[in-house]
Amino acid sequence: MRILVYDVAASVGGALTVLEDYHGRALSDKENDYVFVLSTPNLAEADNVSVLNFPFVKKGWLSRLRFDLCIMPSLVRRLNPDRILSLQNTMVPFVRKEQWVYMHNLLPRDICDMRFSMRSEPVLWVYQNVIGRVIARSLRRADKVIVQSDWLKERCAKQYGIPAERIKVEKPSSAPFEVSCNGAQKGEEVVFFYPASSASYKNHRVILDACSCLKNEGIDGYRVVFTLSGSEGALSESLKARSEEEDLPIQFCGHLGREEMGAAYTESNVLLFPSRLETWGLPLQEAQQFGLEIIASDLDYAHETVGGYGQASFFDPTNSRELAGLMRDLVTGKQSPAISKGLQ
Repeated sequence: MRILVYDVAASVGGALTVLEDYHGRALSDKENDYVFVLSTPNLAEADNVSVLNFPFVKKGWLSRLRFDLCIMPSLVRRLNPDRILSLQNTMVPFVRKEQWVYMHNLLPRDICDMRFSMRSEPVLWVYQNVIGRVIARSLRRADKVIVQSDWLKERCAKQYGIPAERIKVEKPSSAPFEVSCNGAQKGEEVVFFYPASSASYKNHRVILDACSCLKNEGIDGYRVVFTLSGSEGALSESLKARSEEEDLPIQFCGHLGREEMGAAYTESNVLLFPSRLETWGLPLQEAQQFGLEIIASDLDYAHETVGGYGQASFFDPTNSRELAGLMRDLVTGKQSPAISKGLQ
C-alpha cells in the first residue's frame, strides 16, 4: 500500500513531535511505501520512504492556501496513493481517496471550552470560527479520525456525530530521557517548572497572579521557571515586564532542547501545568519519570494524562488563589515527602 502523509503545517513543537513519530513508524514499516509531503522539516528517506519538501508554504497564508487548494490535489492525483494520512486536522480537498485525519487542534468552537476575541486575539479567533468549520467538516467526512485521548474521542463523537468505531485513540508516548534523576542535587529553594509556549491559553498569567499572592503573604524560598525568553511576542513581553516590575521569583530561561529539558526536570521539584487547552499534556507524562510533584488544571486532559500517579494535585485554572494555596503548601511546612527528600 502507498500511504501519503500530509503535513505542511508542522515545523516546531507538538505538531513536529507527532510528525517525527509517524516518520519513525514509516521507516520500520517495510510492508508499505510512504510519501511525506512537508514544508521545512528535514526527515530521512529510505527504500520505502520518500520526502517531498515545499518550504514556500511557510511564506504566508496565501502560499498555504494556494498549496492546500491547488497544488496538493494535483499532487495527490499524480502520486496516486492508496490512502492519505493528514496530520494537520483537515482532509486534502477535491480528491476521492481514502483519507485518515489526525486531529490535535482543540480550537474549533464546537469542542473548545474557551472563546477568543477577534479584536484581541484575531489569529485564534480565525482558527476557532473559520478554520474550525473546515476541521469539523473534514472530521465528519474522514474515513478514520485519530485523536490523542479517550476524552477527546468522546467529545468528537458527541459534538460531530462521528460513530465511535471511526475514531481511533493513539495516546502519545514519551521517550525516556537519557539523564538520570537518581540522586539529583536540588537546591535550597523549591523549583516549579512550566514548559510551555507563549500562547494565551497556556495560562501563564495565573502563575504570575499566584506568585503575587505568595509575595503579599511573605512567602519565599521558591522559584518558577518558564521556557519563555520574554521576546516571543506581546504576551510574553508583558509577562516578563510584569514579573520584573513586581520582582516575582520567575526565571525566563527560553526554549529548551530535549537534553536541556531533561536537566530542567532533574533540577525541579514540581511541574506546574495550568494550561486550559490540551489534547494530551506531554509534560505531565514526562514529569512522572522524574518523580516530580504535579500541580495541574482540573480538566479532562490532565486527569487522563496523569492517570493514577499519586503525587498530583488539581486546581481550577481560573483561580489563582487556589493555585497559590497549593504552591504554599509545597514551599512551607506542608511539603510532600518527595520535595522534602529532594531538598536534603
